Amino acid sequence: DQVKPGDTLILDPGPRNFLILRNLNGDDDNQIIVINGKGEVIIDTDHYFGISIRNCRFLRLTGSGDSSHFYGIAIQRVGHGGGIGVGEGSTDIELDHMSVEHCSGVGISAKTDPDCTFDYTREKFTQFNTCIHDNYISQVAYEGMYIGSTKYFGQMVSCGGRDTLLLPSLLDGVRIYNNIVQHTGWDGIQVSSASSDCMIYDNIIMFDRQDEFPGQMSGIIIGGGSKCDCFNNRVSSGKGN
Repeated sequence: DQVKPGDTLILDPGPRNFLILRNLNGDDDNQIIVINGKGEVIIDTDHYFGISIRNCRFLRLTGSGDSSHFYGIAIQRVGHGGGIGVGEGSTDIELDHMSVEHCSGVGISAKTDPDCTFDYTREKFTQFNTCIHDNYISQVAYEGMYIGSTKYFGQMVSCGGRDTLLLPSLLDGVRIYNNIVQHTGWDGIQVSSASSDCMIYDNIIMFDRQDEFPGQMSGIIIGGGSKCDCFNNRVSSGKGN
């Protein structure tokens, strides 16, 4: 309760194991900004994530705090999972000037899957204004970016012993630009369920799809339910589409 809209939280530079940002709520006019201080924040972990953003709104996580480090927040290794995860009802999130490397999962994931609480089904939750720019992703086992649910038409989940069709939330407002993604096992950038105001542009994707796993072989893939403008991207040296 002590962190208010418009506040800035400064991360001390140096090594740490992992980071959880939870229940930080800005508003339409005032983001909460979490930024590195003078120096580089370094995460090297055997945990199942590097940074996890949970139940946050109008939040910017940025590594732009020191002009001598373009990627001022550096996830150097995640032994048992992905680099950065945005979920648990988080919306209006901006991620920039961070590097994610050597992860056994996805580089950056941004989605909230519905479950038997029914709090995040399509009729109750929309993920607004997802902005991911000026980041570097390399040497990740799965997708470089996994944005939105690939289960646009829903999936059957057993809730209270009854099979229930749960439709995932939609994304309204997506901007993915000026990122470098290379050496991914699966797709470079995957965007799904982005039903409105989605733009993917000025990204560089290289050496993607290295695992040659069927169905996961695209430099950029725009999945079910999405309406996106995709332009000025460079995709090279991959093994699929």
